[in-house]
Amino acid sequence: METTNKNKKPSIDADYDIERICAILCPSDPADEDSEFEPPAASIEIIEKYLTFLSPYLEPNLRLQAIESMGYFSWEERYIWSNNSHLKKEHKKLMQEYASISDFLKLVSVHGVDEQTGVLVKVRRPKDK
Repeated sequence: METTNKNKKPSIDADYDIERICAILCPSDPADEDSEFEPPAASIEIIEKYLTFLSPYLEPNLRLQAIESMGYFSWEERYIWSNNSHLKKEHKKLMQEYASISDFLKLVSVHGVDEQTGVLVKVRRPKDK
């Protein structure tokens, strides 16, 4: 008889982001039949719950880095995936003017939540303030 982990509850110490997020947002929801966790839909209530969890860790000057080229950093997508040397040079020049996913940023303040974009924060790019 094959056993599954479908009764397994999510763990905050898990190796996978989705499981850790589920441990915060829906700790009593077990894994599905494939031993995977499904985070709840991103409603204002869920985003506020996540911000409540994160708040103790969001100190001023916290060092942050983007992890994907979506949203604010979407301007970089065409440059990141290109092998064109002209585009690489253009990208390098634009990175001087605009924040990049390779930049480290400092947290200035938290501005609340938005159902479309999630937790809203103000950041500063230390290399040019």
